[in-house]
Amino acid sequence: MYSTSTTKGLTAEFSDDRRTVTFCARIAHSAPVYEWSLLIGDTIHNYRSALDALAWEVAHLDGRAPHARHLRRIYFPICTSRKDWEEQVKGPLSSVPKGILERLHSVQPYPFAPVDEGIFVILHKLDIEDKHKALLRADVIARDKHQVAFKAELENGDEFFDHAVDGGWRWIAGTDPVKDGDPIFQIMADVPIQEAESDMALPVSIAVPHAGRLHDVFELLRMIDQQVADTFEIVETGSVQKRHDLRPATLDYSAESASSL
Repeated sequence: MYSTSTTKGLTAEFSDDRRTVTFCARIAHSAPVYEWSLLIGDTIHNYRSALDALAWEVAHLDGRAPHARHLRRIYFPICTSRKDWEEQVKGPLSSVPKGILERLHSVQPYPFAPVDEGIFVILHKLDIEDKHKALLRADVIARDKHQVAFKAELENGDEFFDHAVDGGWRWIAGTDPVKDGDPIFQIMADVPIQEAESDMALPVSIAVPHAGRLHDVFELLRMIDQQVADTFEIVETGSVQKRHDLRPATLDYSAESASSL
């Protein structure tokens, strides 16, 4: 993993009055974001292809023969409106047995608001974007932390750590790709700080942008994988052992979520 296998961390920079210390990123080697982008794009396509293969199979179930005019339009439906669904049922999915159609309908995103946050909607849009527009761009961003590790010694001999009452800290990293020397968080004290250090690893995430938001790649792929697995189980058995909350609101790396604590 890039987050643990490269030499990087945090360096301390003192303000002129030494009452503020800014911990900045120390990155010895650039991340292989181009290679990651290719891998992420391939993974997205593979999930989408697996769903499309499922749709093809159920459209030909038990020897059924879809009309020739529909053959090139058979793919897994990801419908954002009732109208979209009805068009699929009357067209490319018209040969699918009624019971299977009901199972496919149960995983459609359109009945649940906000529709654009449905994990299948995001999967579909990322797949289209990577295939027809531009390579999905993976970036390394500083991950907002609710807890940081540092040690500081004040000129009066006192020490404080993390959330100590006689000192404080705030997150200052933004949502742009993190570079060597970028400020990550600050600690503040009422008296000058003699020494300060942090041995924590640089907190980073691999993220992809979509519709004005940044999505943590590993969390996004985990949710896509779970939704695809649940869908295959539903289509095969009519039910799923455990429903999962697959609304990706927690993946938002907006400016607000990365603001100071």
